[in-house]
Amino acid sequence: MIDLLSSGLRAGLSLTLGTLSGLGPGDGNRLGALTEIVNRYRRTSKAGTGSWPRLELYLPDSFQAGLKAAELSLVGSAHELAHSARVFLPAGVSRWQLREIENKLRAYLLFRKGGELLAEEGLDRRIARAFVHTGYEALWLLEGIGYDRAQKALANLSPRSRELWKTRLPEAFLDRPLPIPALLPLHTGCGLSLARSLVAAAAHRSKRGLSLYLEACARLAWKGYEPILGEALGFAVRLLCPRDLAAVDGLLQDLRPSWRGLFWHGAGRGLYFSPGLLAPGLEKFKAALEASATEPIDEIGRRNALTGFAWAVSMVSFLTPEVLATFLGLLVRRSATRGNGELASAVDGITSVSLLWHDGLGVDAAYEAFCRPLHRPTEVWRKYVVQSCARALLEGAELRKAGPGSLFSYSGRGWADEGGGQ
Repeated sequence: MIDLLSSGLRAGLSLTLGTLSGLGPGDGNRLGALTEIVNRYRRTSKAGTGSWPRLELYLPDSFQAGLKAAELSLVGSAHELAHSARVFLPAGVSRWQLREIENKLRAYLLFRKGGELLAEEGLDRRIARAFVHTGYEALWLLEGIGYDRAQKALANLSPRSRELWKTRLPEAFLDRPLPIPALLPLHTGCGLSLARSLVAAAAHRSKRGLSLYLEACARLAWKGYEPILGEALGFAVRLLCPRDLAAVDGLLQDLRPSWRGLFWHGAGRGLYFSPGLLAPGLEKFKAALEASATEPIDEIGRRNALTGFAWAVSMVSFLTPEVLATFLGLLVRRSATRGNGELASAVDGITSVSLLWHDGLGVDAAYEAFCRPLHRPTEVWRKYVVQSCARALLEGAELRKAGPGSLFSYSGRGWADEGGGQ
């Protein structure tokens, strides 16, 4: 079943690209170019954790609209397929696997929909429209709005300003009072736009480019939200240029050592969306654990990478706890021979997401649903989710004072100590 979804995704990309680009029987050269693009996509998606192919680098401008429409059409079809397969699941196939891929595709579709939601209207109206939806949907819609808003602000800068990262995004983006629950997803979306633009220009590889980027983060973010923009750098590098992770980490060590944890948290969060880890299953979780343990050079990086990965698992599958329960079960089994380090880092990410929903987004109902025991509650779920999140909610005063940005890195508060029996 999973292989069918994966094969359908690749075949659908080939078919939809050709259809929406208006290719005819005589368009041999254009068809050949598109075939090469599709082949590059296939090779990249099979290359381990890998990076996403930057298809826009190989497409003429006239193909851009077709590519965007093809992407959304394909992802929408894959989402419907995953949902249908879950409903009519054959015996012996794990339901949580299809729920996970369905959740990922749904989050992506909502993010893209947010970018198009009342795109020509003012920010206030776009935010109000997003809040018409449920808390989970509003989160991804607002992130998409933040990304779109920042992309447009960057596009309006002069070429020299874009090159030197002398941005004036505060005036263009967050220039008025905004609802508190909207600030966090708007910042994550804006941070992704800013980081993506930096990586696309290869400016993340130089100390000057990275230094100017850090200055732009400080000028853009509201007080307490600066770390969210810094964390997005790790997310972007992981997905677009994973071979540069160590080099950027080294530059941050010289420029802003305190943000190294944020960087690796973002890299771990991005790992969850890496092309080589899209297919659901325990092997994907094991590969992520291995990458989190081996890529960073020290314990700060390793702790944050795994915390970021668990953060992403929790956020995307917030309303389907069986996915997170499966991941926790794997960590508990590994702790018998490897100690509780992995488990403690993962629980740190899980509790951060619970605090984010309760405090940062003000969605008490979603928080209650997240901490509610499973239909068949297990001891692992009670210890590492229900009890740990309850303890974090009661004792997280210091994190609250530090601002919501503190929820985007490993806290080291030991939320699992009592709940998990470390």
